[in-house]
Amino acid sequence: MSLVFAVLFAPDGPFKWPHPVFWRVLTCLCVVYQMGLTFLLFQTADQSRQVLKYLDESLGEPLHFKSYGENCTFWDADHPERVVHKIWAECDIYWVSHFLGFYLNALALRDYWITHVMSVMFELIEYSLEQQLPELEECWWDHWILDAVLCNGLGIWCGMKTLEYLDMKLYNWRGLWKVPVYDSNRKTTMEQLRSPDWSRARRFRRCLAVFGFIISVSVWQ
Repeated sequence: MSLVFAVLFAPDGPFKWPHPVFWRVLTCLCVVYQMGLTFLLFQTADQSRQVLKYLDESLGEPLHFKSYGENCTFWDADHPERVVHKIWAECDIYWVSHFLGFYLNALALRDYWITHVMSVMFELIEYSLEQQLPELEECWWDHWILDAVLCNGLGIWCGMKTLEYLDMKLYNWRGLWKVPVYDSNRKTTMEQLRSPDWSRARRFRRCLAVFGFIISVSVWQ
């Protein structure tokens, strides 16, 4: 019924090809998906797994994942050839996902600096989530040498070279605030937030009265 409603009554979006009805249905599916996620948000983990079993009986079972954080010794002076074996043992589909992900990031952002910042932040986020997701636990050289430098760096370089080959415009996100129009927009925004009369807000008694009111309400609650 929601799809029928989308076809008949949903507003058109900015996309017209192949047909506005297609984008209406897609928008409605996204809304239904978001509603489902909101419903799962208020369930426990076990309840959510049982709900997903109605969609696929193979869901809700413990996952078998490969551990990337064991034996993090990278260099062995007695057996230097083991470095190659270690790198080859870590080679899997995630290498491809890292490369393609940052290749597309480079095509979208078109700036070496911000894409490398995103690469470093991505690895830091993986560090922060290791306690919740054990499969994200990796060795230091896996994080910074294989992922950040090799996979992500190679994807960024290939993406930027693709842009240069296609003669597409590159962006400089670091100099964004140096553009005059952004400076004027920032001043306009601050003017909208500025009080028409700051002299009243600066009075010491008024500040004490506001703080006292906040404290009294907090204590009363």
